[in-house]
Amino acid sequence: MHHSVFTFPFNQHLINRTISLLCLGLMFVLCRVGGGQHVDLSIGSDQYPEDDAVILRWEQHWEMSPSGQITRIDHKWIKLLNRRAIRRYADPRIDYSTATDEMKILVARTHLPDGTILPVPDYSFNIASPSDLSGWPEYVDWQQTIVSFSGIVNDCILELAYQVTTEAGVLPWLDADLRLDSDDPVHTRIVSVTIPDEYDLHFQVSNCADNGGPSNHRIDGKTQFTWRWDRLAGTPGEPQSYPWYQRCPRLQFTSCDSAGVWIVKIQQSVDQAAVSNDDLTQWIQEITEDELDAAAKVEKVTDSLKSTFNFIHALRSYRSWNCRNVGEVFQTNYGNPMEAAALLMSAYQSLGLTCRSYVAVDSMRWDDRVPTGSAFSAVVIEVDTGEGTQLVHPERGILHNPGSWGQHTLLHLDSQGTTQSIVLADRSDSASNIKITGKVTLAEDGTAAGTIQLHCTGGFYDPARLDSADAQESFTKRLVRNLLTGFDLDQYSVVTLSDQALQIEAQVKTSEPLDQLGDHYVLTFGNGPVSLSTYPLPLERSYRRTDVHLKGAFSESVDLYIEWPETCTIGIVPAELSNVTGSWGSVGQEIHQEPTLLRLKRHLEVNTDLLNPIEFDQLRSAVNALRSTGALKMMYGKDS
Repeated sequence: MHHSVFTFPFNQHLINRTISLLCLGLMFVLCRVGGGQHVDLSIGSDQYPEDDAVILRWEQHWEMSPSGQITRIDHKWIKLLNRRAIRRYADPRIDYSTATDEMKILVARTHLPDGTILPVPDYSFNIASPSDLSGWPEYVDWQQTIVSFSGIVNDCILELAYQVTTEAGVLPWLDADLRLDSDDPVHTRIVSVTIPDEYDLHFQVSNCADNGGPSNHRIDGKTQFTWRWDRLAGTPGEPQSYPWYQRCPRLQFTSCDSAGVWIVKIQQSVDQAAVSNDDLTQWIQEITEDELDAAAKVEKVTDSLKSTFNFIHALRSYRSWNCRNVGEVFQTNYGNPMEAAALLMSAYQSLGLTCRSYVAVDSMRWDDRVPTGSAFSAVVIEVDTGEGTQLVHPERGILHNPGSWGQHTLLHLDSQGTTQSIVLADRSDSASNIKITGKVTLAEDGTAAGTIQLHCTGGFYDPARLDSADAQESFTKRLVRNLLTGFDLDQYSVVTLSDQALQIEAQVKTSEPLDQLGDHYVLTFGNGPVSLSTYPLPLERSYRRTDVHLKGAFSESVDLYIEWPETCTIGIVPAELSNVTGSWGSVGQEIHQEPTLLRLKRHLEVNTDLLNPIEFDQLRSAVNALRSTGALKMMYGKDS
């Protein structure tokens, strides 16, 4: 067992004091740090006037020995240009397993603007448990070292270098999926990978105009691949921007021979762990004894496991791509995605059903030329009920295609070793529309009632999640309350429920009088477009740098009639919004009024899933106008 070691040069404090005296008063500082590399510490606000911090140099180095031992070194110099950046960088965390890793701090110090160097004192290295693994006995060896830098002022430089060495046999291959830039600019970025000549390194650079190399260097039976990039701009994420691996410079690499080898390793681990277990078999028999057919038993087992099992999602929990046996997983009632799949497969097999596993990957992240663990999403079980097969996700349950787990691909190797795939589509990929019509009658006493017709397609509903009366009622209540504030669902009927469309007719009413303002009652049309609860938009911030990514294109159409007694008059009607159009779609609201009748027609159409900042600003302004108090309120009262 290896423990973290904080290693400093023998006479570190004497060296630091000498360096401080030599550097004091110099306007330009050029430091030679680690392996003869040069870092220009004078770079700062002159070169990056709009930024809070700049990563002067960021190096990451991997080396794999012939035995399979893997060493990673991370060395970073960060200049804080103002105090806004302190929270991001002052207390970095280093993850490692004390059972299989040896972690060493190589350098941890603060370079002050006057040239003084402050080493991080021993008491500022603290140990913590990773929040996503804490409390689970299987992962008790995982810990974090928190490095708390001292002497933080504007224009100081935080330098941290550490090394993590993983024992041979722990990792089946060397791989990584790297974001090359950061939220703040990176002045110099270097990545190197050194592997024995008997291994091949597969790599891919994406989202980057300059692929950075690599340059290759062979020595002593090893090849070192080195990439370098300069002046990478900061690309902070914003609400609903693309994930970093779709918008930021990215490097993937692996020593795994092929996607087929990667898939087989995961499938074999799951299949070998899914052994028969008497306790599990007895439990399965007890919970399914009242079910008559295989499909009902599969549904019962699936629902029972996903509602009671504790799923551990951290990639570190399965980095070796091995599983505990099903007996242990069942007894402890927690596990990583592979162990959950093995448990589910064993449960189905105890019912005499035939199963096989698929490796599920994120379609947007997967590259079969460079298979890396970052693309792994789950192991999905295909079970044959005798009347057909079903795909089951241990945590999400029975999958439908298209369904609510789109943009994933299921991978499996057939008997000839050929990769077979099933692409899961999202319901939002098809036309997604919601149309609401109806009539509401207002009474003199402030109560109201009416009939609403709801028609949904595409991503606005998932038939697999509306397979019970409770689910249908909850869905309808949510839409009614988003449409009319203070209204409750009286009764409803599902007219159509299919993969293509959902139609519901609902009787709605208020349980008490509407809110009053003076002598008038106030009818409020929800919080704005009802579609925003399914297709949210980041409407709060006016400033935008990155594109806005939506679940998909969608449209909403509302056509409501509001009627009131002849003994009442209208004080305020909702404001109209002239039709706003753009390349992205259109938004508008019309109001038509008669003596005792008001018609509200509202539409919101977005014909794309990606809007640039200018397009989104136009859409945002129009939608916020629909969400304004003036567009959502009407007032009525009895004639005096």
